[in-house]
Amino acid sequence: MKRILLIIVLLLTSSVMADDWPQYRGPNRDGISRETGLMKQWPEEGPPLIWKNAKLGHGVSSLAIVGDSIYTNSQLKNVEYLVCINAETGKPKWATPIAPARNGGGGLGSKSTPAVHRGMVYTMGTSGDIVCCDAGSGKILWRRSMVKDMGGFVPADGYGESLLVDGKWVLCTPGGKNATICAMFRVNGQPVYLSGMRPWKCSTGERASNASIIKVSIGGTQQYIVMTEKSIMGVRVRGGDKLWSYDKFGESQLGATPIWYAQTIFAPADQGSALLWPKKTAGTSTFTVNEIYNTDEFMVARMNSPIRVNGYIFGCSEQRFACFNLKEGKLQWATEKCGKGCVCTYADGSLYVRNAHGEAFLVSANGTNFALNGKLQIPGGSSYKGVTAPVVANGKMYIRSDSLLCCYDISVNSEAGPQSGAAATGKPTTSSSRPFIKPTPQKPEPKTTSPAKPKAQSAPKADAVEGPEEDEDVPTFKAPTTKKPASSVDIDDPDVGAKPKRKLPGMP
Repeated sequence: MKRILLIIVLLLTSSVMADDWPQYRGPNRDGISRETGLMKQWPEEGPPLIWKNAKLGHGVSSLAIVGDSIYTNSQLKNVEYLVCINAETGKPKWATPIAPARNGGGGLGSKSTPAVHRGMVYTMGTSGDIVCCDAGSGKILWRRSMVKDMGGFVPADGYGESLLVDGKWVLCTPGGKNATICAMFRVNGQPVYLSGMRPWKCSTGERASNASIIKVSIGGTQQYIVMTEKSIMGVRVRGGDKLWSYDKFGESQLGATPIWYAQTIFAPADQGSALLWPKKTAGTSTFTVNEIYNTDEFMVARMNSPIRVNGYIFGCSEQRFACFNLKEGKLQWATEKCGKGCVCTYADGSLYVRNAHGEAFLVSANGTNFALNGKLQIPGGSSYKGVTAPVVANGKMYIRSDSLLCCYDISVNSEAGPQSGAAATGKPTTSSSRPFIKPTPQKPEPKTTSPAKPKAQSAPKADAVEGPEEDEDVPTFKAPTTKKPASSVDIDDPDVGAKPKRKLPGMP
């Protein structure tokens, strides 16, 4: 009995905590935090500022937070780094160089957000250099290039997606004629091979966008949803073949990450958004795409990925913070009170919104009307070129504004009162004023070469590599909600079959 308890304790302590934020857009890649016990109303001056670090480096990369460590990408001078910071103090732990910085491309700096999984950190630079590092020391364990090793084509503004770690695999979108989407083994970066020594990849010739891959289950089929430069597609997990695609976006620039809702996919774009139902043909494995609607009432800029709470989409549309009714395909409300260029995160019944002018807001996740519950001026936090959504983890709110990272206490039981810390004085409780740390020393790496195909006798069995074995199930976590408005009813639970129990307008 004691041995069983010990094993349980070890498993719990070695895995990601429920309040952590281990990858881009959080535990389930949807902008939803599991946090509870947070302030419902901010003090007039805003929540207390615990610390700030103004020497983070150039970039719009978001944060991955596990335990007492924060991981992010930053550009310092002419090099991109994977950076680790102490979540309690804001002081740097280590910095590992990824690759030379890419010139041009909008001047946003580093864009990709790291992913932390089982003691390893995975990330990529704007030129397509992928690295896997030890989460504790920053030591590089393996490296791959989406251009040299996978034949990828670098977008004009550089790569901006965030890698998806799915069980034993790492997924990326090189783009180009050789591989639109590729899979690698998580432990060594080697390509995944299927039966017949065919590499797992989907090649359509389309270039990559800044959107990140998500994993869903539609029609009982697990698939990766990929937003390319001109279209959105579903790729079968077991096999890598394209199941369906949709490209009726006109001249839109794609880059916001799509949203999975029951058996449908919401595809945001800057000149209009579409709700799609990839319907599985009865008795076959093929899919056809039904366009439920394509509307210009909700237009999302690249990288300003919206979030879904119940049947509503929240995000920035035409420079206003807006709420869009997903089922009815119409705008619920829009406001200019949150400023321009808004991005948001959901936690404990509230939306944490920030804009491109150094302001943050606490807004009720209400589909009926806009309700503002707090406002905050980020000290020196104006960022006009690009904004990073707030991250809510472990009772704290983290806001990155280019080289500035601020940590606020937003818990109900905050020890700092409404008049303490930065809320009243504009000064943090603690501050990291030391210069950015020197890069972690790295041993010279061997020259990167295209990995050779494994020998037939050493290849894993076909049924073992058709899809990730470990942690394979699609997450079923649903956002915690407050009392739903009368009109807010979920269609059905995800992954219950090919056809929703409750029809959306436009469904046959």
